[in-house]
Amino acid sequence: MHAKTRFYTVLGALALGLAATLPGAPAALAAPGAAAGDVQAARHQAAAAEFREQLEADLNELGLSATQKQDLGALIQLYGEQLSAIVRRGEAARVELLQLSPLDPDYDTVTNQVSQDAAANAADVVNTLSELQRTAFLLLSNAQQDRFLELRALRQQEAKAKMAELRARREAERARSGLPAVGN
Repeated sequence: MHAKTRFYTVLGALALGLAATLPGAPAALAAPGAAAGDVQAARHQAAAAEFREQLEADLNELGLSATQKQDLGALIQLYGEQLSAIVRRGEAARVELLQLSPLDPDYDTVTNQVSQDAAANAADVVNTLSELQRTAFLLLSNAQQDRFLELRALRQQEAKAKMAELRARREAERARSGLPAVGN
């Protein structure tokens, strides 16, 4: 994974995690994957809960003032609403595509449109999260900014190690099952 992709992954997780911890957070952010109702959704929710706990600990470590917490909460609410709207757009397009048969004459047209919309939505998410991070970062004192950057680097290292462990576990499972390795 490229450094830029990792940055946006961590950035997205930070913003979504922050948004999900606030009272009145949009449901799409507070309980991602809940509609799926499957094992994957349960894993996702468990990971999101673990992330929120870590994020709360990290925010506590920054020693935010009451004013900073209030300002950050207002930012998260504002940007959370924007992110939630992007998620809803993507979900609507995905549902439309899933309702079509691959034999439908409009299937290719809808697939292309959903693909283009997904690219635009991804760009909107990146831009929104970048703006959120910049604005939130400026709320911090110099010392808090330094500590935030240290914590972010630590979380990135932890995520990289966790992904390597997951990849190794999946490869071992594939090897045991006799399935070919995917994406190596």
